[in-house]
Amino acid sequence: MARLPVPGSDDGKWGDILNEYLMQSLDASGDLRPGVVTATQLLNGGVTKNKLSIDIQTSLDKADTALQVAPVSTVASRTGDVVLNKADVGLDNVDNTPDLNKPVSSATQTALNTKATDSAVVHLTGNESIAGIKTFTSSPIVPTPTGSTNATSKDYVDTLVASVNIAAGTTGQYFRGDKTWQTLDKSAVGLSNVDNISETTRNAQAATLTNKTIDGSTNTLQNIAQSSVTGLVTSLSAKATDSAVVHLTGDESIAGTKTFSSSPVVPEPSVTSHATSKNYVDTVVATKQAVVASPAGYILVPGNSQFGTSDFYVMKYQAKNDGSNNAVSVAAGTPWVNISQRDAMDKSRAIGSKYHLLTEAEWMTIATNILFVDSNWTGGAVGSGQLYQGHTDNNPSNALAASSDDGQGYFGTGNSATDAVGSGREQRRTFTLSNGEVIWDIAGNVWEWTCAWINQNEQPSVASITDGSANWRQYTAINQYKGYAYLNPTNRGWTSSQGLGQIYSYSNSTSTSQYGFLRGGVYNAGTLAGIFALNLSLGPTGAVSDAGFRAARSVVA
Repeated sequence: MARLPVPGSDDGKWGDILNEYLMQSLDASGDLRPGVVTATQLLNGGVTKNKLSIDIQTSLDKADTALQVAPVSTVASRTGDVVLNKADVGLDNVDNTPDLNKPVSSATQTALNTKATDSAVVHLTGNESIAGIKTFTSSPIVPTPTGSTNATSKDYVDTLVASVNIAAGTTGQYFRGDKTWQTLDKSAVGLSNVDNISETTRNAQAATLTNKTIDGSTNTLQNIAQSSVTGLVTSLSAKATDSAVVHLTGDESIAGTKTFSSSPVVPEPSVTSHATSKNYVDTVVATKQAVVASPAGYILVPGNSQFGTSDFYVMKYQAKNDGSNNAVSVAAGTPWVNISQRDAMDKSRAIGSKYHLLTEAEWMTIATNILFVDSNWTGGAVGSGQLYQGHTDNNPSNALAASSDDGQGYFGTGNSATDAVGSGREQRRTFTLSNGEVIWDIAGNVWEWTCAWINQNEQPSVASITDGSANWRQYTAINQYKGYAYLNPTNRGWTSSQGLGQIYSYSNSTSTSQYGFLRGGVYNAGTLAGIFALNLSLGPTGAVSDAGFRAARSVVA
């Protein structure tokens, strides 16, 4: 901003500062810059006429001359600052209204009121419908009719009538459709076989019916004794009462033992009380296979059609190494860890025929069964409190052996059922299925492999997270299951607050790296663990110290 030099300072810069200041108002030749001086900066009377431009001086001279030649002293008898109105120019009765908006005069409106609306009158041309009764003082003249609804003229009717010449007949004749006179008798009305006898006389006459059928729906026999009808009593006694017989349609109950001389034909049964056909029985028997008893250390899990599973056996405990690299299900000892998913699959198959590493469908069958059993919730009812989570509080900071006593659900944790939820009560390690079977550590203790794997770019994701980053997330935050909708544990909005656990996945990654499914949680997972907890961070060949497995078996021999 331009300024004047400051005495005592600005040494060596006075000339530059002063020039900058002066250049705000002056140009390089020292003249004032245009627009520097405005009207507000001029004194009243400070600019004389000869200081104005020649054009302005000329205009002022002409105005002065005009005033001297034709001076106006008054306007409409007024002087000074005059404001005129319409009366001053002789138009006091005139309104400033456009012609289109001016109302018609009273006389014009009166005349218009006597005129009919154009749409309500009959015109000289065109087709129009006339309503009401119209009385003509003179007969209207109409053309020759061409249609059946056209009005006719007198001439048309007279001509038509004159063309019809019907000879007179007798009182015993009628004029037939062929324009001839015919005798009017009973034959003419289609009653040639009818005698002229009154109903009273006819009803009194005796009649004999031979080989005739009387239709009971249109005729009634009254006052005739059964004994008077030959064979009627015998015939009636041989007939069953209608309410005591089986009919072709309708639902009816049959009492007593009925022996069929031929086998009855029955449809395919749809409820348990229906009779079955031989074909149905043969088909069912053919599809049944022998069922083996539950192997030692295994429990029976009811199948679930939601996940396509039939009943199966599963290890009651997390798999243990018997010392010879054989997988066993026993309470003693800590879980077999440091084993990859592929090795866990091999060790499960090595147990015997029909054994395998637990599948995803089987895990979801177990977890969903547990979810809806009251005793698996800290509040004693489904949805009350939270699900038990197993050993997940890192106290102690290692995996635990189980107990052979299912009543010792807190075995090794140092907690009990009397602890508050959040302070140890939720650490119970046992879960009860709907059939009463008890399973250990399906949540907590160590992660468990299932036999499923997934590419990183196929993992369940959050739509708003597109950088491929991985993190623990609530199932309710996942909105892209990418073909794995079964992973969503429930549609009730439950989260890890209800003990379901969380999911670790890569969100919208482009990588095709492969990862195995780790389920349940680990001893230090806290609220991340739960029966639905899923960890997708380890490849199928990876082996860590906190991941083990559990085998299952078909019930079929």
